[in-house]
Order: sequence, then C-alpha cells, then structure tokens
Amino acid sequence: MEINHTVKIKSINTMKKIDEKLSTRYQGFISNLEQQLEVGFLTELEILKRKKKRIREINIIPFLEIFDAKEYVNLMLKEVPPIS
Repeated sequence: MEINHTVKIKSINTMKKIDEKLSTRYQGFISNLEQQLEVGFLTELEILKRKKKRIREINIIPFLEIFDAKEYVNLMLKEVPPIS
C-alpha cells in the first residue's frame, strides 16, 4: 500500500438506507418548518412596517417585498440538510 504511495481511507459518510417512517417524519418536519418560517417572515415584516421610522434608519421593507414570502422561505429551507 505505501509502496505505491497511495492510501485508501474508508469514507465516514456512508449512505444508509432510510426507512419509510423516518422519511415521512422528515417530510412532516420540513412541511411544518416551511409553514413556521412563512408565518414568522410575514409577522416580522408587518412589525417592521408598523415600527416608527427614524430619519437615519435604513428602510429595508422595499427590499423584503421584492419577492414573495415563499421565495424567502425556500432560500431558508435550502440550508436544511437533506435526509439521505
């Protein structure tokens, strides 16, 4: 092995077979998370709109209204690791 200057290392990222129950729970978790993120995003956006505006404060509301709330939620969900 070392004569050829190569070393084989077993991967620690093994692909395990996922059972149906775990897959269903994961999908339910993602669906619930999606709903919570959307409600939270829209709630925080409304709070920002109602907040008294200060002269030197940057107003980010127009930037947050460019896309639909679902688009922002989808961006956040991309950070959730997939189940293999």
